[in-house]
Amino acid sequence: MSSVPRQAVTLIGAAVGAVLFVYAVRQVGASDIIEGIRRIGWGFAAVLLLAGVRFLLRAMAWRLCMAPGHGT
Repeated sequence: MSSVPRQAVTLIGAAVGAVLFVYAVRQVGASDIIEGIRRIGWGFAAVLLLAGVRFLLRAMAWRLCMAPGHGT
């Protein structure tokens, strides 16, 4: 894998993920997804906010576990 730049692997992974997301939305139907979110209401926004905060806190915790200057 050393011959393939890390950025290229990241871009390919992101592209595959986007294609899979579009495929899943088309299979289910965007209107069904929107209706489901509408039924959940503001609870959906709260779940997304909590997930984002959790992700941020975990990233901060991992940075505290590393030696200063590592990975920069």
